[in-house]
Amino acid sequence: MVYLDIKNQKDKSNINNLLRDMNFEWEEVRSKKNLRKNQIVITDNNLNQVKDYHKVSSNVIVYNKSKDSLTNEIYYQKGTYTFTILDELETILKIIKENNRRKKQNYQIVGIFLMGILGFLMISTSYKAIKNTYSQGESTKPVEIQEDSIKKENIVFFGDSITAMYQLEDYYGDLPVVNSGVTGNTTEDLLKDMEERVYVYNPTKVFLLIGTNDISSTDLTNSEIVSNIKEIVNRIHHNRKNATVYVESILPIRNTVNTPTDILHKRENSRIISLNRMIQEMCQKEEIEYIDLYKSLLAEDGELNMKYSMEGVHMNQEGYKVITKELKKYI
Repeated sequence: MVYLDIKNQKDKSNINNLLRDMNFEWEEVRSKKNLRKNQIVITDNNLNQVKDYHKVSSNVIVYNKSKDSLTNEIYYQKGTYTFTILDELETILKIIKENNRRKKQNYQIVGIFLMGILGFLMISTSYKAIKNTYSQGESTKPVEIQEDSIKKENIVFFGDSITAMYQLEDYYGDLPVVNSGVTGNTTEDLLKDMEERVYVYNPTKVFLLIGTNDISSTDLTNSEIVSNIKEIVNRIHHNRKNATVYVESILPIRNTVNTPTDILHKRENSRIISLNRMIQEMCQKEEIEYIDLYKSLLAEDGELNMKYSMEGVHMNQEGYKVITKELKKYI
């Protein structure tokens, strides 16, 4: 179920049409007290409103129509997404729907597994009872358990919508991961939000993926984008000296008949390749870890492999599996 709290009637109508086309049941929010838990809420950009919805909903989608600079607190809670155009909303809803389907499958598998364990324990308990009946009372020495000495980590993923839509818990299990991705962010946005999106977590590792929105929505040159990325890394090193920063390459794109022009806007692989080369050279000069994800996501024709993507820019589940495989080499 999707709950809708959008004031503008035209915007509400357009969102309603999208929900209908995607076979989502929806209704308008009449009272926050009547919301069912763990549903989807689509709401206007209002900090207090978003906080209220987070108390009852596992997925809050914020319509940032005017592309305002939003208060950071909105984004530091699990399950918050933002969109500025309907194509972005469609991508977010597809990801949520797929994640819910996978979770349902996992619950079924876990249920079967637990039933098997329960059966085994019942048999094992019966066997031990019979064995103890005939035991000669031999004493056993307790096994001393050594304390685990695994290094404690705190891992922050910092970036734009590709990071924001990365369901980290699904791929990294019990590792202490933090998603600090925000839809639509550029390098300049990240530079404004370092304190609350990175420093506050006192990270041991930071995985930085940024730059694609600089190409599509700013007039920055490649050199200026690289300079901003360098500044982001330098600030992290200055404020959190024990943190290792990993700079990821900008991901490839593909222009298909189904790729929305608003999402693809000004993005071209030729420029991404050139920018990635400059980012890599900067990382080598500054002794910063650089991770080349670009090549891992290509098809034979040198474009983004569509089996990894939703619409030619954002990743799907298979794409995030490839990314995870590469990033885990550094965790």
